[in-house]
Amino acid sequence: MRYKILWVAILFHVLFACGQAMAIGPYTDLGDGTVTDAGTGLMWMQETADINADGNIDDNDKVIWINALSYCENLTLGNHSDWRLPDIQELRSLVDYNRYDPVTDPFFSSVPFRYWSATTVASNTEEAWGILFKDGSDVWSNKSVPCYVRCVRSGLYGEFRDVPLDFWCYDYIRQLYAAGITSGCGNGKYCPENLVTRAQMAVFLERGIHGSAYVPPNVSGAVFLDVDPEHWAAAWIKKLYEDQITSGCGNGKYCPEDPVTRAQMAVFLLRAKHGADYGPPSPEGTFNDVPMSYWAAGWIEQLASEGITSGCGNGNFCPEEPVTRAQMAVFLVRTFNLNFNLN
Repeated sequence: MRYKILWVAILFHVLFACGQAMAIGPYTDLGDGTVTDAGTGLMWMQETADINADGNIDDNDKVIWINALSYCENLTLGNHSDWRLPDIQELRSLVDYNRYDPVTDPFFSSVPFRYWSATTVASNTEEAWGILFKDGSDVWSNKSVPCYVRCVRSGLYGEFRDVPLDFWCYDYIRQLYAAGITSGCGNGKYCPENLVTRAQMAVFLERGIHGSAYVPPNVSGAVFLDVDPEHWAAAWIKKLYEDQITSGCGNGKYCPEDPVTRAQMAVFLLRAKHGADYGPPSPEGTFNDVPMSYWAAGWIEQLASEGITSGCGNGNFCPEEPVTRAQMAVFLVRTFNLNFNLN
């Protein structure tokens, strides 16, 4: 039995190491030229893109990579206009190795040729990955080589494929995205349960203060001993310091990779909202786990007074717990009144 389990594990590893995965599904034909995949939450074009709009799929519908990106980004289908070219993992999810020539479910109309993905080859940016839908193999081509196109959108999962529509703070994450404060954590995801670092917090706050288009000045020298000028968030951290939202974590350091605690977050948010000179009223003992002698008690209670938080439950605030990206979406939307009509 132990050897059988081992061989199954090895087979699973080999399949995925080689870039192979079974089609997920189940699929639903929505009757408007689109198909949803309940397994991934993605919505797909049912037909291969008819680039020439002549009702036939042939060699004239193959396009170079940059045109494939443009086609999907400008597509309106099924009353949706947020289509995009799928990344290689998303495109691979359509492959069904129980089929051949083509290797897609009959729900889809596919040509047994190469289809573009949005994923550039890491070792050569002039090439991009694709799938050969004759046998399901991963292929790469120079971006100037014409290939077929099938567009995708997030579908069941809204803006991010790891945030389902019934996620507890879906609306807040959607508002944060619409405001341009975040574009997610990469690959179409938001990573809602990941912890927010102090470096990430600097970006969130400065965009909240100055707007989504804001870009901080280049860094010419280090402000904190542990933030090298080449650090990806160095300019944001320096601007946060200049705005007097933070003085660091002590001893001349900022601790950029440390997670932000709920207590620290209270101070960050209120200073960002009201200005560097703001000081909260004296605490009155609102939360069971935040004594009035606690260093951030006044900030925490003011955050609750302004309706930005109601605590972590059972009359507590959990001041030393780290803040997740999901929780931060709620705090930022409420702090900066990021309310858009997204219906």
